[in-house]
Amino acid sequence: MIKVTIISNYYYPDVASIANLYKQLAEYLSNDMEVTVVCAVPCYLGTIPKEYENGRYFTSNENGVRIIRIGVPNYDKSSKASRIKNLFYFIYRAILSSKIIGKQDVVIAVSQPPVFGGYIGYRLKKRTHAKLIYNVQDFNPEQMEYSGFSKNPLIIKALRAIDSFLCRKSDAVITVSEDMKRTLYKRLNNNNVPNNYVINNWVDTEAIQYIPKKKNPLIEKYGLREDDFLIVYAGNIGVMQNLKTFVLAARELKPYKNIKFIFIGSGAWHNSLVVMVEKYDLSNVILKPYEPIENIDQVYSLGDIEIVSIGRNVTKCSMPSKTWNILSCGVPVICQVDSDSELNSLINDSGVGYTIPPDDYKMLSKKIIELYESDDLRRNMGENARKLAVEQFDSIVSMDKYKKVIEDLAKK
Repeated sequence: MIKVTIISNYYYPDVASIANLYKQLAEYLSNDMEVTVVCAVPCYLGTIPKEYENGRYFTSNENGVRIIRIGVPNYDKSSKASRIKNLFYFIYRAILSSKIIGKQDVVIAVSQPPVFGGYIGYRLKKRTHAKLIYNVQDFNPEQMEYSGFSKNPLIIKALRAIDSFLCRKSDAVITVSEDMKRTLYKRLNNNNVPNNYVINNWVDTEAIQYIPKKKNPLIEKYGLREDDFLIVYAGNIGVMQNLKTFVLAARELKPYKNIKFIFIGSGAWHNSLVVMVEKYDLSNVILKPYEPIENIDQVYSLGDIEIVSIGRNVTKCSMPSKTWNILSCGVPVICQVDSDSELNSLINDSGVGYTIPPDDYKMLSKKIIELYESDDLRRNMGENARKLAVEQFDSIVSMDKYKKVIEDLAKK
């Protein structure tokens, strides 16, 4: 039986989208393979649960998957030093976990933490005598550069060189979009590019379906009314999400008393979001913390419109997987994204919603009103969204592709 280890900083029950994706993948592969997951203890929100506060490693078997959770310290998402300390605990202990893992056939390393996710995979490849699949969910340091997390050109150059080296040393590289595949080839100057595959992230279309407002528990939980027109953003509230555009649109739409903007999540830009809401006295904006991952269908069914927002150039190095959850719920989407991106084309060509250029809150307000005034338009977009999710982004399709790449590598 093929032995596979997945290295992912976040894993269920953490609330990061990748945490649930890799839970689904690990459990799917475990039907035919011996699967181990090496991950941090739940820490995405910065606070470590009490049962994981003391200890280096916590092992368990969950739904046929061996889990090795690595102890890391609490951290403050708004503090670079605190975040880096947390990541280095994970990196160091993940590499040492090879003593627990034992010999493997294939190691899948996720590009989280940035650059060092690939480094962990490279070290475990050597230590466990395995083939390495580098799953690039986010290209860094490009993401760090676009977000302004680091503006030091020497650091950016050094990290890009290290990550490019790790790509070359991988037996296969999996990116999650064609835009990111182009970044891979550009990175490596089209020279000695490793075997690579584009495999989209996915959604369980059977589990994630639309919940009508009258049956959605979040309506009562958030003190909303069924006739409120809701624009919902859920996820990381960080610099790269460029949510200022939506706050300014909320200011524009204040005269519409039943249009409300709901932001569900947290992140480094959360305090700035609070400041803007207070500055403009936006009673039509509601801020809520993350919901448990089990409520994902409630979250992405809540909006009459759901938001996907990414800053300039970000699709070259990342793809927001929440998009597929929104589509599966059959809800229209408005996406702030570059016009030359794959995601822009997908949304417009499939008729599932609208796209707007980054920072254009005037156009955003206009598109919201168009959808607000037309039940038929929203219904048609929602139907298109659900159809697209089922046909192109269902979980089994993508996970089967992962399985084939693993099997092919294990034979070599």
